[in-house]
Amino acid sequence: MEVFPSPLESAKFIAEHSKDVSVDEEGARRVAESLFDKASAAEFGLAGWKSLHELNPRAADKEAVDWVFLVDTLNFSFWSEQEDRKYLVKYKHKTYSGYWSLCAAVNRALDDGIPITSASYFATMTLDQVRHVFRSDTEVPLPLIEERHRVLNESGIVLLEKLGGSFLTCVKMSEKSAQKLLRLILENFPSYRDEAVFEKKKVSFYKRAQILVADTWSVLEGKGDGSFDDISSLTIFADYRIPQVLVHLKAMKYSEELMKKLREGTLFQSGDKEEVEIRGCSIWCCALICKHLQELYQKKGQDMQEKINAVLLDYYLWDYARDHREEMKDIPFHRVIIGKDHVFTFDFVFGKNSTQEEVYAVCIKPLLVSLTEGYNATVFAYGQTGSGKTYTIGGDRIASLAVDERGIIPRAIQELFHHVSEHRNIDFHVKVSYIEVYKEELRDLLDLESSVKELHIREDEKGNTVIVGAKEFQVECADEVISLLESGNAARHTGTTQMNEHSSRSHAIFTISIRQKQSAEFQKNTDAAQDSIASKFHFVDLAGSERVAKTGNTGERFKESIQINSGLLALGNVISALGDPKRKSVHIPYRDAKITRILKDSLGGNAKTVMITCISPSSLDFDESLNSLKYANRAKNIRNKPVVNYNPEKDRIDEMELEIRLLREALQSQQVSNQHLHDVNEEKARISSLEEQLTRLQVQYFSYRNCVDEAFPFLVDLNDDVSLRRSQQDRLQSWITMVEKVRKEALTIQETDAGTETSPVPQHITILQLKRELKKCQVPLPSAFRVVLSNLLQRSTFLAAGVDKAILEMSPVV
Repeated sequence: MEVFPSPLESAKFIAEHSKDVSVDEEGARRVAESLFDKASAAEFGLAGWKSLHELNPRAADKEAVDWVFLVDTLNFSFWSEQEDRKYLVKYKHKTYSGYWSLCAAVNRALDDGIPITSASYFATMTLDQVRHVFRSDTEVPLPLIEERHRVLNESGIVLLEKLGGSFLTCVKMSEKSAQKLLRLILENFPSYRDEAVFEKKKVSFYKRAQILVADTWSVLEGKGDGSFDDISSLTIFADYRIPQVLVHLKAMKYSEELMKKLREGTLFQSGDKEEVEIRGCSIWCCALICKHLQELYQKKGQDMQEKINAVLLDYYLWDYARDHREEMKDIPFHRVIIGKDHVFTFDFVFGKNSTQEEVYAVCIKPLLVSLTEGYNATVFAYGQTGSGKTYTIGGDRIASLAVDERGIIPRAIQELFHHVSEHRNIDFHVKVSYIEVYKEELRDLLDLESSVKELHIREDEKGNTVIVGAKEFQVECADEVISLLESGNAARHTGTTQMNEHSSRSHAIFTISIRQKQSAEFQKNTDAAQDSIASKFHFVDLAGSERVAKTGNTGERFKESIQINSGLLALGNVISALGDPKRKSVHIPYRDAKITRILKDSLGGNAKTVMITCISPSSLDFDESLNSLKYANRAKNIRNKPVVNYNPEKDRIDEMELEIRLLREALQSQQVSNQHLHDVNEEKARISSLEEQLTRLQVQYFSYRNCVDEAFPFLVDLNDDVSLRRSQQDRLQSWITMVEKVRKEALTIQETDAGTETSPVPQHITILQLKRELKKCQVPLPSAFRVVLSNLLQRSTFLAAGVDKAILEMSPVV
C-alpha cells in the first residue's frame, strides 16, 4: 500500500528546519486570544461556507458534491505575470478574479445548459470546449488551460471507470472518515498529490485534496455522508492569503531576503525552497493557534473539540484576508506559477526527413544486440492516431511496403535470423506470440479459436510476468515470422474515426522469445560448457492517445475510446510513479490495467526499454503533441534493472541434479547402516539360539552323568562275578574301560577350564563360565563373534558326543 506523508508532520519538520520563515509561538498564542470571542460566532462556523459565499451551492445533494469536485480539481495557479492583466469572469453583474472567477465560470456554464459538472461530459471535453467554458471577460485567458484540460479528462475517466461517474460514490466509500476520503482522493486522482522534497525528505501539503474533503464536509453541512467525525485531523490549506494574514497578525515572520523577493514580485516555482517553507510554517502556525484556542476554552470549562478545527480556522482567516486587504497591502503574498516554456530532452529526435533505417539503426539495433546477449528488450510506440506510430513500429501491411519503408518489427526479424545463420555453433530456438488488449480483455491474435477466459496474466516462480494460455509458435525463418505477424495484424481490432480511417482500437504486443545454447558438437570440442540463455523482445503498439471527443466516436467506438484512455492513464500513472525522483519506495499501480500488468518487467524491471513517441506537425494537434511529449518525458526518468537471463529450466535442472546426488548419498549411507544393524541382529539371534542349545545340553549332560555315576559301581562289582562267561567278562571290561575313559576326558576339560581360576570348580561351573563368556562377546565386532562361537561349538560338540557315546554304550545294559 502506498504511503502518503502526513501534512501536519511535514509542517512540523519544515518549521523546525526553516531558514527564511519562522513561527512565533507567542504570536500564535496572541492570535488565539484575539479569536477567543469570535470562535463561537457564525463566521467561524460551518454555516458560513454557504451564507458568506454566494457562488457556492445552496443544496446538499449529489449535484452539489459534483460541483465541489469539479471546482477543487481545477483550483490551482491563477497568477498572471502582470498584475494589471488578470483572468476575470463576469457573472450576474459582478466581476470575479482568482478562485472565484473559476466558480463563476462553472456557474455560468451550468446556466447556459452545459453539463460541466458531469463526468461523462468533462471526461471527453476538447481543449476548445474547455476554452469556451472558462473564457475570460478580459484578453487574459485562464492560466494553464492545457494542464486543466488534461486534469479534467483524466479525472473524468477515473470517475467513470471506478466511481460510477460521481464523486459522491467516493464520499460514501469513505464511511464518514475525513482521513479515509483524503486517502481515496490521493490514490485515485494523481493531480491531487501535492508533495515536495525539503532537506532531502519527502513532505506533503495536499492542499487541494484537503480542500476537497473540507468543502465536501461543508456542502453536506456535516450531515449524512458528510458527517466526518475526524474532520479536525485535517490541517489548513496553506493558501497564498493565509501566510499573508499570519505575518500581518505577527504569528509568523519572513527573513529580509525573502521579504525582498516577495516585494519584487518574484514568481516561485512549485517545490521551491521558499515556497515550501512558507506553506509548511503556515500549517504549523495554525496548528498552534488551534491548540491554544482549545486550551483557552478548557480553562473556561468549555469543550470546543468539535467546533474548533483547522478547516474552520482556514475559512475564517481566508475571509479575514479578503475583508482586510487594505490593512495588509504592505505585506506581500507569495505567488507560485506552475510551468514555464516547455523544454524537453530526449535521447534522439527524428525529423520529417528521417528514414525508417535511421530510426531502426539508432534506437532498435542496440536492443536486438542485447537480446542475443540474453537481455530482455521492449520498444513502445506511443502517440495520437495518425501520427505514424504503427508505420514506425512496422505492424501493418508489411508485404505491400517497399524494403526501405519497412518498420521496426520486420527489420528486427530479418536481423535476428541473420544473426542465427552466422552463429552455427549455437542452437537457437525462436518462438513468437501476438496478444491484443481490447477493452481490457486479452485476445490471442495467433489463435483466434482460444477463448478470452483462457488467457490469464500470472507471475512465475521467479517473478516474471507470463500469459497463461497464449499460444507460442516455433519458427525457423524470417518469412515464417512475417507471415504470422501479418496474420495477427489482420485479426486486430481497427475502426474508422475522425483521426484515421484504420484506427487501432486496441493495444498490441508482439513478442519474440529466443533460447540459445552451444551446440552439442561444439561442446565436444571445448572444455567449458555454456549455460542456456532465454530472452524476449516485446514490440508494443499502443492505441491512439488522443482525447475521446477528438475522435468523434459514438456508441461502441466511444466505449472503446474510454477503455483505451483508461489503459493509457494507468500506464501514465505507472510511468509517473517510476520516474518521479521525489518518490521513494512508493507503490507502483501495475495492477490498474492489463497493459501495465503485462509490461511490468519492461517498466522499472528486467528489460532494456525504448519509448518512441510520434507527434503530428499539424498545429491543430498541438495539444495532443504536447501531452505526448510530457508523457514520454516522464518515461525517460524510469530506471530499469536488466540482467542476462540464464535459462530458468537449466537452473532448475542443476538444482534437481544436486538434490538427487545428495539423496543418493544419504540412501547409500542408510543402506550401509541398515546392513550393519541387520548383521548385528543376526549375530544376536544366533548367540541366543546357541545359549538355548547349551542349556539343553547341560541338562542332558548332568542327567547322563548321574546315570553313569550310578551305573559305574554296579559294573565294577559285576566284573568280580566269576560266574560270567569269558565273553561276558570281556564285554563288561570294555564297558568299564570306556566309562573310565569318558570320565577321564571330562576331568581333563574341567582341569583346563579351572586353570584360570584360583581354585578347582565343579564341572557345571565350567558351563556357566561359557555362558558368561558368550554374553560378554555379544557387543564386540562380528570377528569376535566368530572366535567365541567357534570355541563354544567345539565344547558343545564334545559334550554332546560324550553323552551320546555313553548312552549308546550303556543301552544294552539298560
